[in-house]
Amino acid sequence: ADLGNLGKVSAGLRDIDGELTCAVSFESPKSVTAAMCDENGDLTLADGVTVGAVVMQAGNVAGRVAKVERHQATVETVLSPNCRFSVTIGSTGDAGVLHGVKGTDRTSPFRCQVDFLPLDIEAMAGMKVRTSGLGVLMPGGLPIGEVVAVEGKVKEDIEHARAMLRVVPYAELQDVRFVTVLLKKNQ
Repeated sequence: ADLGNLGKVSAGLRDIDGELTCAVSFESPKSVTAAMCDENGDLTLADGVTVGAVVMQAGNVAGRVAKVERHQATVETVLSPNCRFSVTIGSTGDAGVLHGVKGTDRTSPFRCQVDFLPLDIEAMAGMKVRTSGLGVLMPGGLPIGEVVAVEGKVKEDIEHARAMLRVVPYAELQDVRFVTVLLKKNQ
């Protein structure tokens, strides 16, 4: 277990008021429609679900709520270029912005990338990528994926000013049937 992040995850989850398990009624790897259900599987109101809320799949960040309707929410997954949030990279503690990459598919060696990292980041393939906790709706320390090398390179320098890393998400988004929306307190 990664005990170094346990404190961050615990502190962030104190702000979570509950969770709502949702059945996925329509999916593509980059966007899913989640039907709000109660413990009996009956449709329920999307009360407490807000745009930007964290969506988990099997304990990993799957994306964020992009739109809320009466009984359902549209979720932009981490594979979507429209889903962006702050992350930290492994033991470096460096923060960047994760988003999906256009033109990738399930055979791609990566599906997401992290931009706006320091140029001198010392990243290695296999480093864990987690939420940073920056922002109102997403607690820090939640698992997202891991850094991968592409064509032998782990880091790509962008305009000699910043670095970019490629990431494979942990959430299995090809055939997802259920997701969990984290509900923040005081909403």
